[in-house]
Amino acid sequence: TNSYHGSAIGFFTNAGMTSKDIFVEQQGRAKPDTQNMRYGATLGGPIVRDKMHYFVSYEKQDRDEGRSYSYPTRPDMSFSTVQVTRMQNLMGRVDHQLNANNTYSVRFLWDHQPTLNQPLGNPTIDTLSQDKDNDWTLVGNYNRLFGSTKLFNTRLALVHEKPVRGQALYQETGDWTLAPPSLVFQSFTAQADINRADFRDMNSYGLDTTFSWFLNGTRGGTHDLKFGSQYVYGEHFEEFQRFMNGAFRFFSDRAFNAADPFSYPERLEIRVPSKGEWLSLTHSLGLYVQDKWQLSPRFTLNLGLRYDIHISPLRWDYNPLFSEPDAYPLDTNNIAPRVGFAYTPTPTSVIRGG
Repeated sequence: TNSYHGSAIGFFTNAGMTSKDIFVEQQGRAKPDTQNMRYGATLGGPIVRDKMHYFVSYEKQDRDEGRSYSYPTRPDMSFSTVQVTRMQNLMGRVDHQLNANNTYSVRFLWDHQPTLNQPLGNPTIDTLSQDKDNDWTLVGNYNRLFGSTKLFNTRLALVHEKPVRGQALYQETGDWTLAPPSLVFQSFTAQADINRADFRDMNSYGLDTTFSWFLNGTRGGTHDLKFGSQYVYGEHFEEFQRFMNGAFRFFSDRAFNAADPFSYPERLEIRVPSKGEWLSLTHSLGLYVQDKWQLSPRFTLNLGLRYDIHISPLRWDYNPLFSEPDAYPLDTNNIAPRVGFAYTPTPTSVIRGG
């Protein structure tokens, strides 16, 4: 609006407001130094009065959560720690009314969520993982009025997401072959994480257009027509390095003793010869038309028809039904009709169906 408006929030707790969990108490371990702190603010107002306005929002969450694991067969592997999560979220938006018939808006959203000391499966203190997620979205929206009954809208959206999952060594070097082998015992996994060493890089580009037309008929009722299209191009790259460091599997929890055959590993699992990499590309196109047809003040029909096509050019060399080397399945028969109605037999009742 033409006035400035804002808000602020805050919430805080720490370890002084919690007690030890039962396993930490029983083992005489120090209580994890937990905390939960959340704060943020919003602000909005005019850039040019009656023409251009802005809005911004920021939120931060700092969570340190207690985690404890107890292994009766190997008390030396029991531990307690704090899982650290730091989340930030920033959003900004600008709306501009060029004139009575033309308006546009731009919105940006940034989201960052690292989680450290993350226990997965049955961990030990040296197998705690990290999860770092960086996302952002940029959206532009344009509206064009034609008289008082027609509206054209188009929207362009860009979306990026890149989660990286793995221990600090993988986060820093991107090479999990530098890690020592994982030691997978019956009750826990030691020395190196077995669950994660991967990242994904995902990008999506979308364009939506809609044309709305209101027809105020006299005898045939009113029509609220909409014609539209949606196109999305997506790319998804994944890298997978799990087991590239090797994993020794044991059939007991015994500590290694050269004189004890039962403490030796029974097998080795390792990924060869290289990491896994996949790139998926997808094109999606949708076309639709719909009509909200009010035949009378008591009866309304909703009619629609939509067509979608999805193209994912992934080679199917292993499929004998595709003789060409670059052939891939094409989904072209997605036709979706829709019909719905609403009828008001009395001023206090309504019947709906579709």
